[in-house]
Amino acid sequence: MARLVYEIRVSAQKRRTSLVQQTPMTKSVDERPTVMVVDDHRILRKGICDLLTRNGIVTVGEAGDATEAVALAAEAKPDVALVDLSLPGSPGAEALQRLRRVSPGTKVLILTMSASEDDIFGALQAGACGYLLKDSSEEEIAAAIHAAADGGAPLSPRVAASMLERLRSSLPVLDLPEEAPPELTERELEVLKMIVDGKGNEEIAEALVISRHTVKNHVSSIFAKLGVENRIQAAVYAVRQRIA
Repeated sequence: MARLVYEIRVSAQKRRTSLVQQTPMTKSVDERPTVMVVDDHRILRKGICDLLTRNGIVTVGEAGDATEAVALAAEAKPDVALVDLSLPGSPGAEALQRLRRVSPGTKVLILTMSASEDDIFGALQAGACGYLLKDSSEEEIAAAIHAAADGGAPLSPRVAASMLERLRSSLPVLDLPEEAPPELTERELEVLKMIVDGKGNEEIAEALVISRHTVKNHVSSIFAKLGVENRIQAAVYAVRQRIA
């Protein structure tokens, strides 16, 4: 948290002293992900929005509580919703589910102070595509948003460590299917192995020399066959069932 707040405080000074220091992404305007920022601290929201702009990410709006967030998501339909778990008016997991109902195409990426396993797995089970802590650097946050928009599942290192520990204990909290693993095509198995390795759709497309659209179709088919909702659950299922 202190690291992120420090970066926000110095951002204005950086912009005044050197425009050359800004490093926007090289993607074209049409390819830039759109993001809504949801946090109950107004100053922090503004700082995050400035951070995103410096990194070539389009902010379509901001909200301070769950009700505002749901209304904004329904109207703006952003690629990614960057959401704090500690929101007035609704528990984090409940707010996340409401967001996904009104804008199913929006990837929900958590940005919060809590490293609690209950919060991490509760958010992932509710459908979050990734989970970042507020001590993440500006570069890590920007990269995570691009990864989420591309279908990835970004995690802070401490969060990934918690997931690994829970995985070793079979991850009962995710309530994944226990029946025999379904039959996947050879190509779907290749894609699933890359999902387990944390690769996004663009990286998979490049590695397999296929289009991103084709990758998305494979991923959707994998989710349907495994009975899961996101890449994290698919990766956990694959490891537990030893199919990737």
